[in-house]
Amino acid sequence: MARDMVNAYKEYFIYSFENTALSLGTGVAFSPVTVKMDSDADFEIMKRSHIAIDDRIRVQYQDDSYGRQFQNLSMDLRAISGTILQTTGVVDIGQSLNNFMPYILPRPYLVRAGTTYTSSYADFSGVANSIRESFHGAKIRQGKAPWDQEWSAIPPYDYTSGSNVSTAGNTASLSISVGIDAHFLVQKIVGVRSSGAPALVTIRTGGNDRQWMDKAVHFDNLVGNAQFPNVLPAPRLVERGSTISITIQNLSSVFSGTYEIVLSGLKLF
Repeated sequence: MARDMVNAYKEYFIYSFENTALSLGTGVAFSPVTVKMDSDADFEIMKRSHIAIDDRIRVQYQDDSYGRQFQNLSMDLRAISGTILQTTGVVDIGQSLNNFMPYILPRPYLVRAGTTYTSSYADFSGVANSIRESFHGAKIRQGKAPWDQEWSAIPPYDYTSGSNVSTAGNTASLSISVGIDAHFLVQKIVGVRSSGAPALVTIRTGGNDRQWMDKAVHFDNLVGNAQFPNVLPAPRLVERGSTISITIQNLSSVFSGTYEIVLSGLKLF
């Protein structure tokens, strides 16, 4: 539990583990990867998602500040970390599926500010492998939630980055301008990308220059679609007149990619 949730609120945030190359193996040679929590706030882990070349990976998790492990044995990653839904059905030509289907923890787990958390991975696919895993949750901010007040109207609303092209290996810098008429409370992240052009994404809010993640997140670990959206486990407020800055780094060395990110939520009048 947070230290004092009576005088605190939750703000959506993502911590991700660096892209980790795994040698082909039998599930016993583990590669530990550590992420350090920012010093400004405690963090609650609520969901886990990953992207891997091959999902046949065993995993162990540990809160280093307590030496606390969360399994009696290493486990198959597919059992405790979500990924995009694979299907053989008909999809739009050239578009990715990006069905966001994370694993939801039985209850949120609090990691203290400034401490570290380690995930250890071991391949058992028999092929050269790699993984990017992200933890979705909330930073615990002190004070009253700025959106927790009376508003004259709270209609649903969507802001889009528009459809943008990033050439192979390059980064596109995008921005969304929030209107001056109302604050915007983000509750979902959805969008589309070209199927042959995976990408890394960063999002930050101008004005307070506050990042939404500790490092760039794989598009498929962040962006859902209409059927399977990324429903944020805690909202994110963007003040009226602010700019949301987005970068999209095309990871393909061959193909250009088309990307659109939509932030879905509520206007607060």
